Amino acid sequence: MLQDRNNDAVNTWLPLAELPKEDPLYQFATGLTYLIANDKEKALIALKKGIELNTTNLALNRDMQNVINRLSEDVAVTSSTDNSTPAANETKPGEETAEDAARKAMLIKNYGSE
Repeated sequence: MLQDRNNDAVNTWLPLAELPKEDPLYQFATGLTYLIANDKEKALIALKKGIELNTTNLALNRDMQNVINRLSEDVAVTSSTDNSTPAANETKPGEETAEDAARKAMLIKNYGSE
């Protein structure tokens, strides 16, 4: 079911891919799409670029900054544990955890409700 919601979100953002790369909405949609694909580093880059470009909708910048803050925490935790021995309950690279799924569901729900 979550995959269906992710697909719905990406399909909703698809028209934004036709905007110029200098448009903040293009960058936000790109960043959120990377987030769904679990590519947190690329998501951070695109979302930060979107905030940099967005001078008209400051409320959207605050929302995207909240996403960036959460992603930055996740990336920092992942980076600090990369050199440790994997635990038996860890996911494989590219595999989604329940926590990742819950965050994405919340993000998609909140993004779609405005």
